[in-house]
Parts: sequence; structure tokens; C-alpha cells
Amino acid sequence: MVRRALDPVQLVRRRVEGDEGLGLIEVMVALFIFSMLMSGVAYGITQSLVTTRESRAREVASNLASAAIDQARATTDFSTLISDTWTQTVDGQTYTLLQTVTDQSGTGNASPCDGGAATYIRYKRVSVKVDWPNSSSNDSVRTDTLLTPGLGSFDPLTGNIGTKVTDATGDPVEGAEVIVTGPDNADVFTDDHGCAFVDSLSPGSYTVSVSLTGYVTPQGAANPSQSSSVSTGSTTQMAFEMDRASTLILTLPTGTFPAVTTGPVTIANPTIIPSGKLTFPGSGVSRTLTGRYPFASGYEYFAGACADSDPEGNSGTGPYYVGGNRAGPVSMTPGATSSAAVPMAQVSVRVQTLLSLPVSGAVVTVTHDPGSGTDSGCPTGETYTLPATDATGTVNVSLPWGKWKFTTALPGTSNTSYTLNPTVTGVNSALVTVA
Repeated sequence: MVRRALDPVQLVRRRVEGDEGLGLIEVMVALFIFSMLMSGVAYGITQSLVTTRESRAREVASNLASAAIDQARATTDFSTLISDTWTQTVDGQTYTLLQTVTDQSGTGNASPCDGGAATYIRYKRVSVKVDWPNSSSNDSVRTDTLLTPGLGSFDPLTGNIGTKVTDATGDPVEGAEVIVTGPDNADVFTDDHGCAFVDSLSPGSYTVSVSLTGYVTPQGAANPSQSSSVSTGSTTQMAFEMDRASTLILTLPTGTFPAVTTGPVTIANPTIIPSGKLTFPGSGVSRTLTGRYPFASGYEYFAGACADSDPEGNSGTGPYYVGGNRAGPVSMTPGATSSAAVPMAQVSVRVQTLLSLPVSGAVVTVTHDPGSGTDSGCPTGETYTLPATDATGTVNVSLPWGKWKFTTALPGTSNTSYTLNPTVTGVNSALVTVA
């Protein structure tokens, strides 16, 4: 005879109807299954609410964009049709609208900022972009339209300025505020091509500045500007590079060979004008460098500011260190934070008498050698006071690379110089002799 296995429901029913009852383990399993089912139901309800809220937000955003476009189409005076940004609140939700008004050229280019000096204008392109916070899809709503100005709308005796803003990857930056000042003034925003085009400008000298909250140039400027001139019947093209500012945290050595903590640090990238380097004074073991441009190639870095502190530094007649390389590069992500540890020269300084006896409690001063002749070395100098020597006459420290002079205030101290070379590994030894 074949016995058919009872399913779990029949088993539970038989136990309940009989005298066996439910065991503790079976109760716990049942509760676990019930909690899993309720979790799934709760998740489904939550997702449904999120989807409904998102759909409602997109519907409102679409209506706001359409209303703005309809208003632009109703404009009869094209001089009043300008780029602008504003907010509107609907049902407690705040929506941010960005309207860009860009002239479309007759040269066939997607953007008049790419058309060159001979660009002429045929249409007005109005684009309205609507964003709102807490959007699960992070997608904006956008509506565009082309308007054809009437005959005589563009004065042939005026000129234009086309400003193109791109990020570190060459992609267009939308929503950057472009302020034009000169014989005529304008305040506009870049469109989705990164273009802000201002027409009908009187000939003369102009200054164009660009800003966008949280964005900087490769030089770290938040509000860069350029000057140029506008000629009759011609378009002046200007280009700016900006991206979301990043943060770089550099940490100096600690432990057995602690770093001097009052010296500067330097970061390097070939694109930085004019020297390819930026130096930051400061103090402490950790240095937070904010407002950094997120170069795709990243930053190299080293401690100190002197020419010979740079492992790739040049004395004027050749490199200080053949084969020397800076640390890094550390990669940067737009708007994010990156970290790196700064390598430095480990130095064990010993103070002793002429009889080679250790001198404890001696305070050693180290000074960066200023260099001479064609070697700029460290014209400003760097001086640090080290902690007192221990019972063995020794004090350990990490210093920037370069030529350093070690001395104390004790009578008969010898002024000893050592070059700390980044291509040499291991601990450097410096000996200071006193009378």
C-alpha cells in the first residue's frame, strides 16, 4: 500500500484537531512565514505609494513646463524673452524651473556656440526644464519649442557672444549662469548644449563671467571671467570649463617617524596654469583641500613647497633627482571626496658630543637650504623645530624631500646639511655634533 505524504496545512490541521497541539518550533516557523508575507505586502504598498507620488510629481512638472512654454509662445516682444530660473510649489512639493532662451543659427550646428564668428540667427529656441527633490528616478521633465522672430528683429549693426560651458569629460553643463557686462548687459543661463548665446549687443569691450553653485574651474575658481570684444555682424565665441567641486584629503605620516605638521602640501596636474602645481599652507596631520576640480587624470602630490621638495622638480640646469616621481595620481570623482597618504623622508636625527656621547633633551632646528645660483631651491625657506632628543640623543621625524640643514642652540654645534632624495629608500640618518 502506498501512503501519500500529508502537506504542511493538513499536518497542522491534524495536530490542531488532535491532542498533539503545535510545538514551539512549528509556532516559530509559522510566525516567520507570516512576517515574511507581511513584509512583502508592506514593501508592495510602499513601492506603490512611491510610484504614485513619482507619477503625480511628473504630471505636475509636465503641466508647469507646458504652461511656461505656452507663455513663451505668446510673447510678441522677443527682447523680453530671457533665460530665467524660479520655483513653484504645488501640493506642498517645490518644483524648480529653468528656462533657457538660445538663438539657433542658420549654419546647421546644434548650438550657435559652435558656429564660429560667422554664425547668424534664424530661430529662438526656448527650453524649460523642471526638477523636484526626492525624485526616485532623478529624471527631469523638459519641453522645447522653436520661435521665429519677425523680420527686422535682429539688428545687423550689432554683434553676439556665444558662451560654451563644458565639464571635465567635455560634456555640456546646463544651468550655469552667464553674466555679460559692457556697453550692454545680459544675465542668461546655459542650455542643454552648454550654450548661452546673447545677441544684439552693441560693439565694444565685454566681460563674461560664469557661475554655478558647487562648480569650479581647473584652477579652482568658482566665478571665472573672460574679456573680449564684440564687432558688428560677428559672433564672439567664449569657452569655459567647469565641473562639480571635489575634496581631496591628504594625510601626513604618523607613528615612529611623525611628520612636521606645520608645513605646506602641494598638488600637481599638468592642466593647472601656470606651473602645473598648487600649494596649500596649513597645519595638522590631515589636510582637507576643498573646491578641487575633478581632473579625470587625478592629482599627484608631495609635502612642502620648495622646488627640491618636488620629486620631479628642476633646478634650472636639470632635475634634482633623476628618476624621481611624485606620489599618485589619486583619482577624483565630481562632487565626491578622495583620500591619499603623503610619503615623506624618514629621518633619524642624532645629537652627540665630540666624544660620541648622546645628548638628550637637545632641541634640533631644521631649515630648508635656500639654494644658490641658478638653483632656486627654496628661496622662501622652511624652518621647523623638532621635539627634544631622547635618552639616546635621537629624535625621529618625517620631512619633505630636499636639502636640509640640522642644528641646535647648544654651544659648538656643527651645521650639518643633508639631501633627502625621494629615489633613496629606507631611513635617512642625520648627525649633529656639539662641543
